[in-house]
Amino acid sequence: MRQRLEELAELGPGGPLVFGSLPYEPGARLRLAAVLLERLGELTPAWAGAAAGRLSLTQTYLGQPRLWVDGRPGPGVSFSQAGPRLWGAVAAQGRVGLELIPRSWRPPAPRPDAPGLLEAARLLARLGGEPQEALALLWALGGAALKALGVGRRYTAPDQLAISSPTLWPGGLRCAVRVGGLVPALARREGPYWLALALRWGFEDLAR
Repeated sequence: MRQRLEELAELGPGGPLVFGSLPYEPGARLRLAAVLLERLGELTPAWAGAAAGRLSLTQTYLGQPRLWVDGRPGPGVSFSQAGPRLWGAVAAQGRVGLELIPRSWRPPAPRPDAPGLLEAARLLARLGGEPQEALALLWALGGAALKALGVGRRYTAPDQLAISSPTLWPGGLRCAVRVGGLVPALARREGPYWLALALRWGFEDLAR
């Protein structure tokens, strides 16, 4: 399958976001950004027709991607490679974070004291998952939240963050990741991966 697209009406007050994947190959980031932006333009007037403009991608000094449309800031964008596919997300407002982590992933030195580990294990029990996947789930949620903040893993590791207010969501769960404030996030199984999305809206971009 060459292209996959999905959308969320809202993850927070910032409006809709679109996410999906393409085969990972040279130039895939810009092509995926264009496909996602085209679909976002169909969902919200603010970005209608933007995909027909001149698109470019740069990075902040912290390494976070920035999408530009005709030389002006475009919507928040995030990428994550998973096996042979590149995944991406764009959000109508605010910064979006997307992360995919293999469900079988284990850290070199397990951290039984990770703040959100117990809650992640409880969530997995509700989802019918294996408790061994808890750290991978926590890493995916934390990674997405840190990307949404625009800082990535520069200042803290995802397993140092806490999960709160979890609720079941079709195929996965919704929750908030505590990173100083609360960042709304969701996670679901995507084949052998945990796919997590987070959205931060209504604050100054820390990565400018």
